[in-house]
Amino acid sequence: MTTTVTLRSRRRITLPAPIAAAASLCPGDALNVEWAGGRIVLTPIPAASQTRQPMSRFLGAARGVYGDSAEEADNELRCQRASW
Repeated sequence: MTTTVTLRSRRRITLPAPIAAAASLCPGDALNVEWAGGRIVLTPIPAASQTRQPMSRFLGAARGVYGDSAEEADNELRCQRASW
């Protein structure tokens, strides 16, 4: 299966749905990118071998606890520290 894609701003491409489906790719899957013999080769990385940060599943868990914006969070933390 061959198709043409266009390199967009910020060097992004979109994999056509039929190719992603044929390769069993899902959003968030990692791909190895290599330059080989004048070709760009994309190779799916098996999920078991993807290195994840051990705590990555907790990212964003406290979102909104100290405010809805960075400024609100900074102000709340300043107040908390001042009360110590």
